[in-house]
Amino acid sequence: MSNHVVRDTNANANANANAKVNALVMPPSDSHQDDEEDDSCLRILLATDIHLGYKEKDPHRSGDSFAAFEEILQVARRRQVDLLLLGGDLFHENKPTRDAEKRCLDLLQRYVLGDGAIQIEFLSDPEVNFAHCQRRELNYMNPNMVRGI
Repeated sequence: MSNHVVRDTNANANANANAKVNALVMPPSDSHQDDEEDDSCLRILLATDIHLGYKEKDPHRSGDSFAAFEEILQVARRRQVDLLLLGGDLFHENKPTRDAEKRCLDLLQRYVLGDGAIQIEFLSDPEVNFAHCQRRELNYMNPNMVRGI
């Protein structure tokens, strides 16, 4: 099986010009069904520089960054990725508006949260690795957090 690295700098015709999607794309599921069931394959989708809230006050462009982010989440779900890694800036502003935060959380709730099994194990000691953090546990190990991706 050959994998392809795809760089799509315009994931959606109306998407935020800053949004970039970098993904290790698997062949279509109907042509390689055996690969879809291969538990040894780790599927990672990398998306960078989403900039949610970009041109938020522009009546014609205000939804572009959210449409691009939703498309990324749809690709993650459709490709059944094991890990969605968001690099760069998720929000355009360092203090996003409440509306931008709410719209982001709505999308995450719709596409990411669920009861999917976590098949990755963190081997290091979280108490050591996250000593500088207020909460020293991994999100996926918290029984109060449900997730699908």
